[in-house]
Amino acid sequence: MAYAEDKDEARLPDIEVEALRTNTVWLDTTASVYTVNAKKLANTSKTNISDALKGIPGLQALERENYAQDMQISMRGFGARSTFGVRGIRIYVDGIPASMPDGQGQTSNIDLNSLEKIEVLGGPFSSLYGNSSGGTILATTREGEGKPSVSLGFNSARFAKQQTSLQMQGGSDTAWLPAYNINSSYFDTNGYRQYSDARKVLNNAKFTWNLNDGSTLNWIINQVRIRAADPGGLTREQWQENPRQVAQNVRDYNMRKEIDQSQTGFTWDKPVNEHNSLYVMMYAGRRHVVQYQSIPAKARQHLNMQEG
Repeated sequence: MAYAEDKDEARLPDIEVEALRTNTVWLDTTASVYTVNAKKLANTSKTNISDALKGIPGLQALERENYAQDMQISMRGFGARSTFGVRGIRIYVDGIPASMPDGQGQTSNIDLNSLEKIEVLGGPFSSLYGNSSGGTILATTREGEGKPSVSLGFNSARFAKQQTSLQMQGGSDTAWLPAYNINSSYFDTNGYRQYSDARKVLNNAKFTWNLNDGSTLNWIINQVRIRAADPGGLTREQWQENPRQVAQNVRDYNMRKEIDQSQTGFTWDKPVNEHNSLYVMMYAGRRHVVQYQSIPAKARQHLNMQEG
């Protein structure tokens, strides 16, 4: 019996993991790390990060299409009791924390149109990014490369949902000129329910200097502005009657939320050897939130008296 000669084995490219603060091949690490690469990101919605995080073991992202309340993300039970927002999970964008000092994080400033990859770190190794952390989500935007280019994108869906984005990017052959990737997007929707319309403007810029000493300097600028109505909740009877309606108190008090956030930061990374590097991070930001809730005037007065 004759056998065909074995062909050369096809070897897939290695996936490097940076979440452990060292460049480690994914198959060689003992940590629970999951990577969403650029190819998968290209096939997902550019409005909600929950679409990119689907299928990651131990992680649950609940997108309720209410842009006045940020999505709920939980990992291994951390954050599961939060009615909205992200708690107990660290979020970083290009090395800059997106989690507040009180532990609350939000994903509205992550620019999905310019992302290169997302790494999700779970298990005990997540303590590298802070105490009592149930997990870490690290988003990395693309660096500019090649000749300067400009691209325009447009997406649309039901309920008048649409997004327009403009991206400019380019590489650099000299150390003193940075590579750049600048993206601006505008999103709006009428929402599935009444009083669920939203408007969002997001600007993100990343400048990268590859210095002669082998180090890399990044300057990140991010700005987001959201104006969203809040349709509130429904009782079971109200939902069965009409799932798109809103309660009368929502109409009476015009429930809504306004967010203005600006952030900038620098990261400097210099490899020392194969397993060690020097890393410096510096950032500053401002977040202003105004939220109108359906609280009667008497209740508000009582709360003010208690606070006083």
